[in-house]
Amino acid sequence: MVSFTSQIYFVGIMFTHPHESSPSSTMLFIIAHDQSGLERAARLFPVRTGMALADWLVIGKRADKQGAAGIEKAGYLNFFLISNL
Repeated sequence: MVSFTSQIYFVGIMFTHPHESSPSSTMLFIIAHDQSGLERAARLFPVRTGMALADWLVIGKRADKQGAAGIEKAGYLNFFLISNL
């Protein structure tokens, strides 16, 4: 298990969530603790439609030198299957 305690003030988080009024659509959230984290996460915002994006990702300070290779964690969730239960 990885602890982000030492980097908590530099973290940016992006995740998708099913859209409430359109079941086939998703919303993208970009959240950060401070301006640095928000800037890091915003750099990963897809600028073209149809680009692949993980359902969630956490980006830390390493991204300043490594770009997208500085993503700390990323993954996929299946909200659509979960919501149909």
